[in-house]
Amino acid sequence: MSCVEYARALLDAIARTRDSNAWIHVDAEGLSKAAVAADRKPATRGPLHGVPLAFKDNIDVAGLPTTAGSPALRGHVPRTSSAVAQRLLDAGALALGKTNLHEFALGITNDNAAFGAVRNPHAPDRIAGGSSGGAGAAVAALAAPAAIGTDTGGSVRIPAALCGVAGFRPSTGRWPTEGIVPISTTRDTPGAIARSVADCALLDAVVTGRAARGTADRRNLACQGARVVHEEPLRGLRLGVPTRHFWT
Repeated sequence: MSCVEYARALLDAIARTRDSNAWIHVDAEGLSKAAVAADRKPATRGPLHGVPLAFKDNIDVAGLPTTAGSPALRGHVPRTSSAVAQRLLDAGALALGKTNLHEFALGITNDNAAFGAVRNPHAPDRIAGGSSGGAGAAVAALAAPAAIGTDTGGSVRIPAALCGVAGFRPSTGRWPTEGIVPISTTRDTPGAIARSVADCALLDAVVTGRAARGTADRRNLACQGARVVHEEPLRGLRLGVPTRHFWT
């Protein structure tokens, strides 16, 4: 499948699943042009060559609006991309669009008065979680292979859990936060929502610089990052469940 064909398939999926209200802005024209360019087979391909990614709408992507889910920021179009978006785009990713979120990422229901509530694609009468609800819903609806969200107190992990996809919250400081509408300088971090742990591992490898540009073997990169999931025994593993603090 060519980059153009895949881009068209995702745009069709977005149209079919619009009732989930996962998106604030879809850059159909920009994606189509970028996919054509990606199909021209440049001499050097990044590990994410031609892969469209969704970005939560509190993460700056140059030329696309950033509203943070609030009418207060309508019309704000950044000229430069956030550090995390730029690293992914430099690795060959294409910007698919910006996803819906709880206003200013301050909630877990994604019930947004300005842009509407996000519905769970598996059960439209239920929430998708938040605050990265649009990102989780888009990936679960197969309208995006992966999305970049943000997590301060569960905002990647909650929608990933409710939508039945994989969510990865990096340790604070592992992924850069420049160019992201902030909540907490000590707790904020961008993170990944994808269809598998291996896909999250690949995105982490790109953002942290472990995936060098020109490395086209995505499967090998993803498997390296996720190897612990398959090789480390789970016998004797203990999980702690916090009872006093939701986000601890």
